[in-house]
Amino acid sequence: QAVLAFMQRLMDQAGDMQVVCQLQRGSEIEHQTWTLRHFAGHLLPQSEHAAAYCLEEPHVLSKTDLLQELSSPVADIRSGGTEAPLGRLLCMGGVGARTMLQKVAALNNAGPLHLHNSGFWDTVLLGRRKWRLFPPDTLPDDLCVGDSLDKSAADCFVCGPDCPSVQLQHTRFAPATCFECEQTMGQAVVVPAGWWYQAYDDDRTLSISANFGHTTIGNIASDSQALSDHAVRVHDAAEGTSASLLTVQQNQHEACALPPAAVIDFLPVD
Repeated sequence: QAVLAFMQRLMDQAGDMQVVCQLQRGSEIEHQTWTLRHFAGHLLPQSEHAAAYCLEEPHVLSKTDLLQELSSPVADIRSGGTEAPLGRLLCMGGVGARTMLQKVAALNNAGPLHLHNSGFWDTVLLGRRKWRLFPPDTLPDDLCVGDSLDKSAADCFVCGPDCPSVQLQHTRFAPATCFECEQTMGQAVVVPAGWWYQAYDDDRTLSISANFGHTTIGNIASDSQALSDHAVRVHDAAEGTSASLLTVQQNQHEACALPPAAVIDFLPVD
């Protein structure tokens, strides 16, 4: 009921807003402009692995009265500050929609999911998303990283979410360690700076995302040890509740004692 109410308010207040979405056909990306209502109601249901629709929109939520209600799942690690929830990103993806394999940068030149220097969180309100993550010490050559230094043309989900077959297209793809988890409705994933990640929507998915750093959640140190401490605190906080905590696993499917991405329950689900 809460998600339905959220969607109704979103469409009532911003449904006629023009947004730029992506149509992903393998490595080819086509940008299209539609109203948010048309994208959500007509294009997302058509999405499939070979031709997937997705949207990452940084301005829609600021045009509604929903923004003030979108609290951060990492608010408990704020070191101060009472700023409004700035920089919330509305993410919508159909079946098969996915991000590039990319690094969460520690500088201010990163992509839309992590605009600042400490990492980002992503909370799924509807749908299902699968993540594959690689630690900061992974060699760029093992991820087939090109000249951009923080993005790879390799697709961890080239054959879908359950069949890791990257080597079919990139024979040099050989990371020593891979972590993965599946995120469902009401759960948040927190990824610190320095980690590599790719996410895949296995269903029509709606999420809210934001970077965490000086602007978003207060004066948090950005060094690697501090980021590890933040991930541990979120992880421990989740274990201390009655809510379930997804297990982030290594590629050998052995439980990881310290997940690179803390996966926590964020919203109550009736």
